[in-house]
Amino acid sequence: MGQFHDASGMFRGVSYNKFTSAALRAAMERKVQNVKAKIEERKVRIAKIREENSITDAMLSDMVIQYMQDQQRGQQRVSYSNSAQPNPQKKQEDGTVVVPAGVIANIITEKGLIESESSEVKKMTLILRNLRDTLPHVGDNGLLVERPAVHTLTDEEIEYLGFSN
Repeated sequence: MGQFHDASGMFRGVSYNKFTSAALRAAMERKVQNVKAKIEERKVRIAKIREENSITDAMLSDMVIQYMQDQQRGQQRVSYSNSAQPNPQKKQEDGTVVVPAGVIANIITEKGLIESESSEVKKMTLILRNLRDTLPHVGDNGLLVERPAVHTLTDEEIEYLGFSN
C-alpha cells in the first residue's frame, strides 16, 4: 500500500526566478486594466441600483449608517427607510421611503470591493513605476555589468497575474 503525503508542504521554499521585468510589466499592466474595468462595472451597478430604488446621496448616507449600526448590534432588518428626500414613487403613507436591506448591503459590498480594487491598482501602479529592467551585477571578470532583472514570484502572485494560464 502507498504512503499518503501532504502535498501542501512538499514544495515549500520552491521559488520561480524566471520572470523578467518586461514579462512582469506586461502582466501587471494587463491586470491593472482589468481591475480598472471591474471598478467601472461596479460603479455602473451601484448607479443602476440607486436609480432603480430612487436613492439620493442623503438617503444612502443615512441608510448606510443605520445598516452599520445594525451590524454592530448583530441585528438584521428587512428594509431601511428615510424621509430625508422622499420619492413619490416609493413613498409610504407616512412620507418615508423604504429600501430593502439587501439593496443597502449590496451597495456597501460593491463600495468595499471598489476600495479594495482601487488599492490594488494603486499598489501595482507604484510597482510598475519603480520596476527596473536591469540590475548591476559583478561579472565573471570582476567588472560591474548590467544584467536583466529576474523577479521571484509566489504561486499566488503567478496566478493573480495570469501566468498560470
